[in-house]
Amino acid sequence: MRIFVLALAFMAQFCTATTSRQPLEGRQLLRPSLTRSMKTPLRGGSTKRSALKTALSTNGGGMEDQCSAAYGWMSDLGGPASLVAGAAIASFFELRERLVPEDGDSHLVKAMKSVITMLLLSSFCLEIACLYVGTITGDQLMSNGNIGSATLGVWQRGIKKVNCVAESAGGMMFRELEFEYLASRVGFFQGIVNWIFAISGTIFLEGWTIDPKTADKKALASRKLSLIASYGTLSLALWMLAFYNWHLPFYENYMHVMTRFAQMTWTRYVWHPGAPRFMAIAAFLPLLASGWYTAQVCLDTWF
Repeated sequence: MRIFVLALAFMAQFCTATTSRQPLEGRQLLRPSLTRSMKTPLRGGSTKRSALKTALSTNGGGMEDQCSAAYGWMSDLGGPASLVAGAAIASFFELRERLVPEDGDSHLVKAMKSVITMLLLSSFCLEIACLYVGTITGDQLMSNGNIGSATLGVWQRGIKKVNCVAESAGGMMFRELEFEYLASRVGFFQGIVNWIFAISGTIFLEGWTIDPKTADKKALASRKLSLIASYGTLSLALWMLAFYNWHLPFYENYMHVMTRFAQMTWTRYVWHPGAPRFMAIAAFLPLLASGWYTAQVCLDTWF
């Protein structure tokens, strides 16, 4: 019951944050000619992406300083992201005892319990990452005027001044800070989807574990209601993905977003052409260890 209360609270907060924010430039993200050209998929890799970024930097009238708008745009994600993170971690601590695989469980039930646990924890981590990236990027945008001046001196090494002049905040972010743009969007959307998938799987398990052959009428009704709620929640997540695919201005679909984000993460933090980034390498070591133990858990519980 607490999970449903958290879900309703999240939806209310998200709708309030969405309707109360000021109209952003995202509604007129590109000029009509450029928008029509974006209806065709961005195939061809970096060539078309570079051409698009060039068009965004040289596209006619309406050019304004978008630092404040981009800062507000990134900050708007803080409230919903923190609420989803809180709901995900609360769901995890409430459900973790029920999600422990037991000896009498089938392989499917064991697998689903493990997947639900990983979905809840990954949802929490993704939303925290979204909140963090948005806050740090906002700080950089608000300090952009001092970057490159003698005020900061030696402490500004590695920081590049952002050209905030653009027709829209989204176009400026895509052109100048694409990784930060992708990290905040992927973290927020994927965190929500993972949480909804976890809730759907948990409700599904409650009904699936009831044996229809031996259950009475009350238990059968409970099983059907659980399956109805589970399938409905799963449908919500898929509809959200379909809606998001239709509202991506710079990418072909969500899979394109994920592949581009993975590519930029690899080139920036793993296979960096310049000096090695020791903090990023150190961050990947516990991630690899987590993946190793995840594989061991899957082998121990599923087989």
